[in-house]
Amino acid sequence: MSSRSRAKGAGPLSDEPISAPTSAPSHIAPWRTHARRLLLPWTLALLAYLNSFGAGFVYDNRVAILDDSRVHALTAANLHAIWTQDTWGDGATSGNYRPLTNSTYLLNYAILGNGTSPFGYHCFNLLLHLANILLLYLCCLHLFNHRDPKGDPAGALALAAAALFSVHPLLTETVTNIVGRADMLAAFGILAGLLCHIRAGSATGRSRTLWLTGVSAAVAIGIFSKENAVVVLAAMLLYDLGYRPKAWRSSLAGYVAACVPLAAFFVLRYVFLSPLMDRLPDMGDNPLLSADFLTGRATALLVLGKYLWLLVFPVALSPDYSYNQIPLASWTSPAVLAPLAICIAIAALTLAAFRTRKHVFFFAAFFLVALAPVANIFILIGTIMGERLLYLPVMAFAACLAVAIHRFARHRYALPAAVGVFCTLYAARTFARNRDWHDEISLWSSAAQVSPGSYRVHDRLAYYLTLQSPPDASAIQRETDRTVAILDTLAPRDAEPNPYINAAAWYRNHGDPHRALALLQRAASIVEAKSAELVRLNRAHHKSAVATGDPLLHAELARTYSALGDRPAAAAEFQLARQLRPDPAYSSELAAEYLAAGDWRAAALALLEGLLLDPDQTALAAPYAEFYRQNDPTSCAISNGALNTNCPAVHEQLCQASRTVVQIDLALGRTAQAASVRALCRE
Repeated sequence: MSSRSRAKGAGPLSDEPISAPTSAPSHIAPWRTHARRLLLPWTLALLAYLNSFGAGFVYDNRVAILDDSRVHALTAANLHAIWTQDTWGDGATSGNYRPLTNSTYLLNYAILGNGTSPFGYHCFNLLLHLANILLLYLCCLHLFNHRDPKGDPAGALALAAAALFSVHPLLTETVTNIVGRADMLAAFGILAGLLCHIRAGSATGRSRTLWLTGVSAAVAIGIFSKENAVVVLAAMLLYDLGYRPKAWRSSLAGYVAACVPLAAFFVLRYVFLSPLMDRLPDMGDNPLLSADFLTGRATALLVLGKYLWLLVFPVALSPDYSYNQIPLASWTSPAVLAPLAICIAIAALTLAAFRTRKHVFFFAAFFLVALAPVANIFILIGTIMGERLLYLPVMAFAACLAVAIHRFARHRYALPAAVGVFCTLYAARTFARNRDWHDEISLWSSAAQVSPGSYRVHDRLAYYLTLQSPPDASAIQRETDRTVAILDTLAPRDAEPNPYINAAAWYRNHGDPHRALALLQRAASIVEAKSAELVRLNRAHHKSAVATGDPLLHAELARTYSALGDRPAAAAEFQLARQLRPDPAYSSELAAEYLAAGDWRAAALALLEGLLLDPDQTALAAPYAEFYRQNDPTSCAISNGALNTNCPAVHEQLCQASRTVVQIDLALGRTAQAASVRALCRE
């Protein structure tokens, strides 16, 4: 290209094809140049996420961090539990084995001392995001050829891609949402593994060994953080097909190095998770699980269209798309056919670019590859749609967008100007979106505007509104009724009981126990259906599972029966609740029911049973003694102001209580506690 044509055209960022590198680029800028460039996307990310540090433990963060005792102390037992259990560590499994992600929560909570303060967790997430920006930049340097030593267009394009990625608003659910860390760690492993594979292909001797070791280490980080890191093999294959199709012999070692941690992961996942009881798939999270094959795939394509729209226009964002935000679709719907046509066009573009534009081939194909594991087309996952799942595809999208701007630029400043506009808009939306993640009320209030069809959005908003002081009664009633109306359209097996239990508690507390009872009866039918399905699922996998009830359901039934004046039914439900969960509150409430019915001895027995179930609950001893002071002051039960266990009346109750408690402990698998309680009574 002549100097005259360069001045009139795009200069060093012209729209001519960028040829593929054969081994290493002909011009490599000094590391200081790259460091200066990286200051731009890093600064953009820091500014965009500056207000994310005040976000609390919202959404799944409380369950994954604050409620998971495995990450609260650095002990051998906790490490063993993290690396031998499902992600959620509740004795069951849905196939999610992400021990490295859980270990980073342990790092934050116990080692770095962040504990219950979210600031340190957000710092970790942002640092990880900055690392991924660096890796994307380095990948782009290899994939965009350094065609012009003076202008270094590869560096400019790599910078543009990194900048566009750094502040894309879709990433807030991954960066600001602490548990989005799993997707960032997986992306880190994929990009780092790809880079090491690229370098290993042209290295020799000890250097080659080190790069191959880097492949194994990077892939291990990715796969033990989240399962979708397996696409690293596809990324490596795409690179080799496009950039070194005749160097398979030198590339083979990279695949071997990647397969070692992948094989280890799947073996450990099988060994540790296969004995665990299977958890029921949540039809509310992913309605495609209950749809027929063709309807499910049509709906998955509709969701894919929503993903494509959010990539281009990331304005209406939501943390949840549960039932029935995305109704099942048919193949005749334009909303299904349009994304199908777009995917076919992307595939055609990928094939057309294979020979002449290797970078377009790679990133277009990688976009499809990154979407494949989470698109519900080839395999069904736990959610119908989730913005956090797009962290990796956004990387490919950002690179393609940078190339597209460069391709159609007609002025040397067109690329930086266009990227600047995009980044400004992206950063502003990201900054605004971070405010939604500040607390549960702000998050679910925002979600209710974007996902009004999701039952979980209304259920969570109603629940957290009840915790406000003073609560907004009209808003709670509105959100509660919306939740129930959506779930009422599901069969009991596919619905969730907790929203009905929450709604029943609301109606009971506001003077309508009859409505509460109707809601609880619906919840009971759901629990029964899901328990039967749980047993069937595990038997099909040759596992044992026992159909149990829901303690929250029985406790709320007890309170509702109490409000209706049915004391015997209330007492029976509290007993059932306590059998499933030995909560001292249930013993206190059970005692209150007996006392209201005029049976103070039964009330005293309930308190004594609660004390035996949990000896640390010494607060139950005082009302027990008070019952005897008020109702049998001449009894030997109280001696010197304390309970006299040698008193025949007390001893008789102790033996009676121990028999009940031993049965409860044995049913819960607490054999040691049962033996201790049994030893208290020597008849």
